Amino acid sequence: EVRGYMDEAFERAIPSTVEIASTLTPQQIQNIEQRYTKSNKEFHDENLRGDASQRLKKSIKRTVERAEFFYGDLDNTQQELITRLVTLSPYDVNIWNTERLRRQQDFMQVLRQLRENGLSQEKAQARLRAYVERIHRSPNDDYRKYTERLSQYNCAFVSNFHGTTSAAQRKHAAIKFKGWESDIRALLSPVRTAGLPQIVH
Repeated sequence: EVRGYMDEAFERAIPSTVEIASTLTPQQIQNIEQRYTKSNKEFHDENLRGDASQRLKKSIKRTVERAEFFYGDLDNTQQELITRLVTLSPYDVNIWNTERLRRQQDFMQVLRQLRENGLSQEKAQARLRAYVERIHRSPNDDYRKYTERLSQYNCAFVSNFHGTTSAAQRKHAAIKFKGWESDIRALLSPVRTAGLPQIVH
């Protein structure tokens, strides 16, 4: 359902996105590439540096911090659960890094295509849609199978952890989500918004 809402917001943004992309200068495209280079270095330093044990500790720490962002302070039992679930996770940072680099190269190629002279609005929009579809469904078969396994694991992870939270923690999470609700609704059409449930504590 969330993807459906996101797809609708993207559809509404396609015309203006194509219009802006077609005006990018070579220097602006180079700036985007430089930003990717910086981002990739930051990703490497944060996620790929050190041995497997060190990377696991960082991953556990990040997951605890994300959970605390939504739920507030966690007790020792909840932190131990996160440690166990992260340790057993099929998540592989190298697989994800390969895919994110593919997406970056794909995006840069699409940006250059959108600047081609004589490219109609229809064809430009079709290329942008195809790029987004390749994010949703990678052309790499092995990556798609991997993400299916990871998605199933993560759904169980979140469900198991949420089941351990207190009423106060769930209220904390509801307040966090409530803060984003108006932004999400602003991106949706009135018809789809009418069917979107209100966030309650």
